[in-house]
Amino acid sequence: YEPKSGTSMASPHVAGIAALMLSHKPSLTAKQVKAIIIATAEPTPALASRIKASGRASAYNALTEIPPAKSKPTILRVNINKKKVTIEGMGFLNGSSVIEVNGVAISDIKYDDSYSVGNGTLSRLRSEPGKKTIKKMFPKGQLVDVTVFNPTTGERSPKFATGLF
Repeated sequence: YEPKSGTSMASPHVAGIAALMLSHKPSLTAKQVKAIIIATAEPTPALASRIKASGRASAYNALTEIPPAKSKPTILRVNINKKKVTIEGMGFLNGSSVIEVNGVAISDIKYDDSYSVGNGTLSRLRSEPGKKTIKKMFPKGQLVDVTVFNPTTGERSPKFATGLF
C-alpha cells in the first residue's frame, strides 16, 4: 500500500459517496446526487485553483445534506497595481467584505463572484482608490498585511503579507 492522490483516487471515493446516498435515498436522481455532493463539499482554500467544483467531498455532509460550515475569509492572491487592489479568495460575502491594509479599511469594495467554483466559495474583491491611496497604503519595497473582514459574521482572514516591489 502507498498513499495516492488526484482524480484517479477521488473518483472511487465520490462513487462510494454516491452509492451510499442512493442506498439511503433510492429516489434521488444522478443529477440530484451530483448537486448534493458539490453543495456539501468542504471548501479547501489550498485547492481553490486546482479543483473543478467546490472542495473535498464529505460523505457525512452528503448523506445528511448538511452544508459545510462557513469558514473564515481566506486570501489566496493579492494583485496590486498603480490604481487598484484585487483580492482572490474564499469566504468573502457580497456587500459585507472589507479589505484592510495594516488594519485600515479601503473604501469602495466591489464583490465579484464570477470566478466562483462549485458552491460559490471562490470570489474576488476589488477596490480602485486611485494612485495616491495605493502609494500611501502600499509603500514601494515594503511588506504590508492585508486582511479581509466580514462585519456580518465578525470573521477576519489571517494576515496576507504583500507589497509593491
